[in-house]
Amino acid sequence: MWLKEQQEHCTYLPKSKTGKGVGYFLNQEKYLKVFLTDGDVPMDNSASERSIRPFTIGRKNWLLEKLMPWSEEIPEECRKSAAK
Repeated sequence: MWLKEQQEHCTYLPKSKTGKGVGYFLNQEKYLKVFLTDGDVPMDNSASERSIRPFTIGRKNWLLEKLMPWSEEIPEECRKSAAK
């Protein structure tokens, strides 16, 4: 493999960004190549990111004012003064 040859000849500094990238690839090679042997495995995680997007976007909208730490409806010991 070309990348392994490059590592053996060390044509880059091991602690450089290129060196770290090559090291990462070689350490993770079997995981990075899994999609080549199993057609059901996607090359990226875009589908999973799209599936959680509604939750992450809605998370802020779901926080109701009455549940916030400065709300009058919660006990005094849990209350926090309002942010300015």
